[in-house]
Amino acid sequence: MVKKVTVFLAFYAPVLLSLSAVAHADFKQSIYEKWLNKKYLTEAVSFSIFPRLSTQSGSKTEVFDQKLDHFNKTDLRTFKQEYYFSADFAKNSNAPVLFFVCGEAKCSANAMYRNLKYTAQKLGAYMIGLEHRYYGSSQPFYNLQTENLKYLNVDQALADLKNFQEFAIQKMGLQGKWITVGGSYPAALSAYYRVQYPEMTSGAWASSAPVEARENFEEYDLHVTNTAGVVCAEKIRNVNLTIDRELSNPEKAARFREMFDAQDIISDDDFLYAVADLAAFAIQYGLKDSFCNALETADDELSAYASFAVDVYKKYGFRAVQATSQVAIGDSIAANAKDIGMRQWLYQSCQEFGFWQTAYHDQALSVRSPRINLNYHNQICRNIFGIQKPVDVTILNQKYYKPLIDKGLNGATQVYFTNGSQDPWMLLSVAEKNGNATNPNVFSQVIEGAAHCGDLVPYKTTELPSITKTRAAIVSTLLNWLK
Repeated sequence: MVKKVTVFLAFYAPVLLSLSAVAHADFKQSIYEKWLNKKYLTEAVSFSIFPRLSTQSGSKTEVFDQKLDHFNKTDLRTFKQEYYFSADFAKNSNAPVLFFVCGEAKCSANAMYRNLKYTAQKLGAYMIGLEHRYYGSSQPFYNLQTENLKYLNVDQALADLKNFQEFAIQKMGLQGKWITVGGSYPAALSAYYRVQYPEMTSGAWASSAPVEARENFEEYDLHVTNTAGVVCAEKIRNVNLTIDRELSNPEKAARFREMFDAQDIISDDDFLYAVADLAAFAIQYGLKDSFCNALETADDELSAYASFAVDVYKKYGFRAVQATSQVAIGDSIAANAKDIGMRQWLYQSCQEFGFWQTAYHDQALSVRSPRINLNYHNQICRNIFGIQKPVDVTILNQKYYKPLIDKGLNGATQVYFTNGSQDPWMLLSVAEKNGNATNPNVFSQVIEGAAHCGDLVPYKTTELPSITKTRAAIVSTLLNWLK
């Protein structure tokens, strides 16, 4: 474990008040994953490990001594990285391995098992998962001050996967072929791993993968508008603009926060983002019909919007303030490792991805406040991390995104992209609708009616026929790659 002295980050009140909210692939997906973990916690889960393959028979969770800096041979520091292993469906040491890539929140053996069980059964595969560095229990340092976050980037995360895979093969005697699997940001890593280390796997399955980094992701807002429909979008827009217009009145501002159970949000901009993010959550996770119906049939659309928000907070177990950068100020591990690593992911967004969900430039096609712009997000990076320059996404896109759409000899091979038609993040993935499905060796499929990572939830007989059809196509494709 790398030892560092904790440094307290002090922010003056004016700075704190100027911090703006942030939402991206991680926050909403992490909330949804946490809810799924709780929902399926009672499912019978066995993590038997063949005694001949491991001395840790019956273990659910193990730790691995991971290198801190893979690109400095003189740096011998390591940290404990958590991993998960199951041989429930593997018949022998030649069985294939589904390599579950964890992302920007605490991971777990249960999450791996739940997401991969259906496919592992069909393939007769092992399941192995690796927690992402700096998230959950896999902490290189004793705090998350900015200086300590410099080893948190895509290159290091991908090298973690390779180093761990080599360790797992040797320790467990696994002789089968490997396929990476991930959803949302981990899906991007799954595809990037195939680009960077193609010799390590036979393919990658990337569910709802935002593989194109984009600083100004205003199209997210436009997608929410279009998916909601004309009437519902107008209702959402009216609520957001009404709150925006009247927040300068202290009494009304207090009333709005109370309606949304958001009294602990300090910044008005943070509050505006949290309100807009509720609509995005509804669209992204298949709640559109119930949300829009509540707005369209209500006499008071503002009250209906707020009531729906509070119900969602209760059902999915989070608070409005968790959608804001306010929770990313502190650098303690305890505050940022239990569930969602907002501070860590915010740092990654400032440094590599952007993904800033700004208001669409045409207000008639936007459903959020125009105050949610690039300056709003860049101020977060300056205030919390001291990052003065806007994120430059060209380096990441040139290295990892371009090979995924390259139709030439340098293009990636055997990556399967799946995206839900209702998911705004599809716009940053590879899909025919985006006009970037140009690599003949990379496959893409849009699942009609599905939400974010809709094909990575546990199988159920009542699911959309389009999801069931996609599951079969995924299994067929993976079996072909494993031959």
